[in-house]
Amino acid sequence: MNSTNLEYFVTLAEELNFTQAARKLYISQQALSKMISKLEEKLGIALFDRSTPLRLTTAGQVFYQSAKKILINMDECTRRLQEIKDFTRGNLSIGISVTRGTVLLPQILPKFHRLYPNIHISIFEGQMTTDVDQALNDSMVDLSITHAPVIPNHIVSVPLYKETYMLVVPNDLLYNAFSKEEIEDMLIHPPSIGLFRDFPFIAQETITVGGEFFFDLCNEADFVPNILYTVQNILTELNLCISGAGACTIASTFLPMLTEYEYYNHPYLNIASVTCIKLQTNLESRPLAINYIRGKILTDASKSFIELAKECFIK
Repeated sequence: MNSTNLEYFVTLAEELNFTQAARKLYISQQALSKMISKLEEKLGIALFDRSTPLRLTTAGQVFYQSAKKILINMDECTRRLQEIKDFTRGNLSIGISVTRGTVLLPQILPKFHRLYPNIHISIFEGQMTTDVDQALNDSMVDLSITHAPVIPNHIVSVPLYKETYMLVVPNDLLYNAFSKEEIEDMLIHPPSIGLFRDFPFIAQETITVGGEFFFDLCNEADFVPNILYTVQNILTELNLCISGAGACTIASTFLPMLTEYEYYNHPYLNIASVTCIKLQTNLESRPLAINYIRGKILTDASKSFIELAKECFIK
């Protein structure tokens, strides 16, 4: 049994279709079928139930988990040896949510590239934090930039910073509800979100970190918010807010989208039409962190990226 046998088996186990697996492996269906039969003969047990549709047997499921881990470890070993041989070359994969990546990656990737121009970086962009967490758990990425997990278990987190939350309010709503003096005071002395309990809100879904924290803020202030729209993407949330639909909360990471023109250039929306107000709260947000799987050997490229991220983001 060699790595080729394992690769062929794992591919078929994931595709569960001989034709598709053979095409992916660039071999004939007959050659793949013959190799799988020999593997089953060597192991003395059936790995696939060849009825329609093709399925893994119980033994096949167990073998798949082990084979997958072996291939991942072999790949890591090969990469590690290559980096020891020549650290100036190599690969690094990073997972981050799409919106957070638009703000954070431009701050660090150009610096990393200048230091290590021959290290290729591939970015996995998840629509939500949960997508990025899953990619890390499945070893699709070496590192992830997300919030540190509540229960670390098999994850090692290197904290970068804690996010604060801002309330973004359309000026029309704000100035209709408060005097100029009251608004100036809010900008100096952060208020509770409860002060805006009568405002309409745009909220992220509770499956997102931002959405969960918004509802925690409302619970802390002891009110049920009037939710006009529920969205997943923070850019949609911000655009609706800027259009005047309602107020929303955003993490401080995304503040550049509203304060720096190069981040936000929308042909139909005017960012000057909203006001950002820091909120007073006793709630603790989870720190944004670089995460990796506990026990996984970090390559020199990964270590260097972590150190550079700490320099960029830890104030």
